[in-house]
Amino acid sequence: MRSFVFGTILVFCCLGIGCGFLSLGHGVAAGESMSPTIKTGDHFGYGIFKTTETELIKRFDIIVFKVYAGTEKQITQDTQFVFRVIAREGEKVELRKGKVFINDKIIDEPFEKVESNDNFAPFIIPKGEYFVLGDNRPNSFDSRLWKYKTVKRTDIIGVVSNIIRKEDYENGKRW
Repeated sequence: MRSFVFGTILVFCCLGIGCGFLSLGHGVAAGESMSPTIKTGDHFGYGIFKTTETELIKRFDIIVFKVYAGTEKQITQDTQFVFRVIAREGEKVELRKGKVFINDKIIDEPFEKVESNDNFAPFIIPKGEYFVLGDNRPNSFDSRLWKYKTVKRTDIIGVVSNIIRKEDYENGKRW
C-alpha cells in the first residue's frame, strides 16, 4: 500500500512538473510554531505552484508563503512562513477557548497540536485569502496576531508534501 501511495504521488508530481504547474522546494524550520508536526531544524519538501488557482489549497494543508518586509516583527524580504490552513475564502472563522469554529460549527482538527484557550472574534475570510494557524498555538505568530489576519493566494509558494526530522536528515535520510 505504501509503495502504491508513493508511486501515485510521484506520478502526479512528475505530471505537475512536466506541465509547468509545479516545481519542488526545500526548507528548514527555524521555530517551534508548527511543533509537534514540524520542529526546529526539521527539513520539509514542498511543491511550488506556478498557478494562482485557489482550489489547489485545502483545509489543513501546511503551506509555505512569503511575508512582506517590515509588516510584522523582524521580517525581511526573504522571510517565509510555514503554517496550517484553517479557513478558506468566504468562510467565517472564530476561536472560542481554543476551539475552532467555521461558519458557526466546531471543526475536528485531525492532527496533533498544542492546545490553547485563545479567543478570536468572528472574521470572514476575503476572496483569494486564507486564515492560518500554527500547530503550537500558544507559541505561534499566526493569523490571530497579524494586522491583516490572512494570507493571500498570490503570496503562497507551495504546500508541504513531506517532513524529515532533523536527526534523520543529519544521519543521511533524504527524500
